[in-house]
Amino acid sequence: MRGSKSSRTSRLDKPAASAFAARAADSADAKFDPEEVRPATRQETFPVALAAVLLSFIALLLSYSRGYLLLYGDAVAHLGIARRILDSRNPGLVQLGGVWLPLPHLLMLPFVQKVEWWQNGLAGAWPSLICYIASVAGIYRLARWLMIPRWALAATALYALNPNLLYLSTTAMTEPLFLMLLIWTTLLTVECVAAIRGSRPSAVSRRLLLLAIFILASVFTRYDGWILGAAVWCVVTFSLARNREVWRKVAPLLLFSPCS
Repeated sequence: MRGSKSSRTSRLDKPAASAFAARAADSADAKFDPEEVRPATRQETFPVALAAVLLSFIALLLSYSRGYLLLYGDAVAHLGIARRILDSRNPGLVQLGGVWLPLPHLLMLPFVQKVEWWQNGLAGAWPSLICYIASVAGIYRLARWLMIPRWALAATALYALNPNLLYLSTTAMTEPLFLMLLIWTTLLTVECVAAIRGSRPSAVSRRLLLLAIFILASVFTRYDGWILGAAVWCVVTFSLARNREVWRKVAPLLLFSPCS
């Protein structure tokens, strides 16, 4: 009985074992090729993002220890606007507007509630550091569409080690946020055009939805984002016009994008 039971178990386990072996074979076939130009995988991007985290915290340590977080008058103004949304004589969204667009101040809102962070500038550093890390990962993924891994890493290092960018990523300035949005919008546009050429409507739909979100964020970050959104919409529309089959399936989403 015990022997027959174990034999049945082994027979039942054979399909699972064969499936596991097939997956292992597939992963072995999909080994990292240092001379191949192709979209980056998550496994490739993770070490790059990890290096960006390390660089960003080194930059923060240097800027904070030397009192550089509030050198820009604009950074102080951004922190003040974000703080006034909840802590002023007339609190509320009425504090937004004026010269600057509202998204950077809304992103700082959770951090400026801590008085020490608002006073020393750390409240503006946290969103900028997150945007810096995301932009470094995005620039690597974008470079991998055009270059082999070592050159993509070189291009990413050229961006990530820029001293001015490293400093700005520790302040309340809007540049790190907009650069992140610009890079990821460009990457999503490249992926969307590739999906259109490959006649993959579901992938196109996902990219269009993400593009709508990123363009909306860009429009509410800097005035440059208005031009970016118009340019992306023109590129995607032109690509779809050359593939009518995909156009018919995703046309409503394309109309939603400029409306955002």
